[in-house]
Amino acid sequence: MEVEQRLIDAFLNSHPEEAAQTLNSLTGTALVQLLETAEPRAAAYSLQHVLPKVAAEALANMDNTNSVKVLQELPLDAQLVFLHRIEADKRSTMLAGMKEGLARKLRRLLDYPEGSAGNLMDPSPFAIPSTSSVRDAMRHIRKEAQSVRYYIYVIDDDQRLVGVVTLRQLLRAHPRDSVSSIMETNVISIPAMSSERDILKHPRWKDFHGLPVVDRDNVLIGVIRYETLGRLKETSSKNRDEQDVLGTLLALVELYWLGMTGSLDAMSISHGHRDIEIRQEGEKR
Repeated sequence: MEVEQRLIDAFLNSHPEEAAQTLNSLTGTALVQLLETAEPRAAAYSLQHVLPKVAAEALANMDNTNSVKVLQELPLDAQLVFLHRIEADKRSTMLAGMKEGLARKLRRLLDYPEGSAGNLMDPSPFAIPSTSSVRDAMRHIRKEAQSVRYYIYVIDDDQRLVGVVTLRQLLRAHPRDSVSSIMETNVISIPAMSSERDILKHPRWKDFHGLPVVDRDNVLIGVIRYETLGRLKETSSKNRDEQDVLGTLLALVELYWLGMTGSLDAMSISHGHRDIEIRQEGEKR
């Protein structure tokens, strides 16, 4: 049995798209049993290629401990897609079983509509106070090196986004300089309620690998990464392909029915002429 399980896990990891086709065709109980016995990372990898509705139903019907293990192996955006499709009571139970930091992050994101910038953002952007000196900023950056990107956001005492600096600017500045004296104040941001369409069409992606997300009071609440943009583009492309296929099918069906209608009309006219001819022959006799 252990050998069989290893083969299943290997298949899920190595061929996620093929595995997803199988998972999509399974009934609820069978799918739940397979996911609960699979290694969580392998199950999570395949679920990213399964229809969201199917994946969410399976996760909701799994033992809570197992569903949490699988969920925690998923990227943040996939977690949100599935959690949005799970009933509130079950969702709360699942969140309660997660690591505290992740659960808190997910609850915050779930407050925003699915597909909005507030829902898709990384809710833990790295930011420094505008009152900091360059020396203090660099000290803070060294402590949080793993979460630091090229652009560093600057906030005021009310957490509002007031500027942005680059690592290059900080490294070239004098340690006693204030961050506010070197920051760029014209910051490009995305409102939290922006739609996927607005995010994809934002004109400044060609200039930045991340865009800060702000609420209605311009408070910095997150950042949309270029990686998330890539996944949105991929999903949008798949949806367009599906719509193109559906449009082609509908056009073929329409042509088919038009052809059938024409054939039926021709048959009707032919039968009508035949009936007239029969009646005329009868009258002559």
